[in-house]
Amino acid sequence: MDQATFEATFQHWQRAYLDDNATYPEDLWTQIGEHPLDLRLTELADLYLSANPDQRLALYQDFHNYERRLWELVVYVRRMAKMLATPADGHWLRRGLAIAALEGARSDFRDTCLVLVTGSLKDERSTIWIALRQGSGALPIRIAG
Repeated sequence: MDQATFEATFQHWQRAYLDDNATYPEDLWTQIGEHPLDLRLTELADLYLSANPDQRLALYQDFHNYERRLWELVVYVRRMAKMLATPADGHWLRRGLAIAALEGARSDFRDTCLVLVTGSLKDERSTIWIALRQGSGALPIRIAG
């Protein structure tokens, strides 16, 4: 994606995210995929998937020190795991992994690891290898389309 398009799209996303001011419901398992925050984070996942490595790094850095936003990313990954029912649902897996890459195990690596492991257990034929952190820097995660 060219830089001008990326910047315009991300700025639009940021404004919409702040304007929505949406939070997940107390019952996390309602409106999965339809909740306003799910829709907004799905847009972010799609942006991440279409971005180049430098743009992905910019997205990653935008979430620095925003504990509530990082936790929303973990919750999104948990919720999107519920969307995986058939092999045709691979787009939800890619989106969930994109958001996991953005979160980068920064809120609590144990939560991120647990979400990824339990999500991957749904389909015994698939194995997901993800390097979450090495030292103080996050490793890039390649998500095949």
